[in-house]
Amino acid sequence: MPEFNIDHDNFVNDPEYQKLLAHYQNANFSECTELLEVLHIKYPDDPDLRKFEDDLQLRLSLKKIAASSKSGKILLLSHWYV
Repeated sequence: MPEFNIDHDNFVNDPEYQKLLAHYQNANFSECTELLEVLHIKYPDDPDLRKFEDDLQLRLSLKKIAASSKSGKILLLSHWYV
């Protein structure tokens, strides 16, 4: 794996990061996942990237839960007490 000596201050100027932000703002989360993989190679162990990834995973989970509830796969807890 190639090593990148890119300092964190240039992180925000990276074209891949700019694409990531654009996709994130438009809720294109699957594209975000792909770009994050590329950025993790360039900026391993970057704490801001890790936070971004955590937030993205949370949003993807919520999106999946919302889709499941719309399809009737999730029962509300209140139904168990009826």
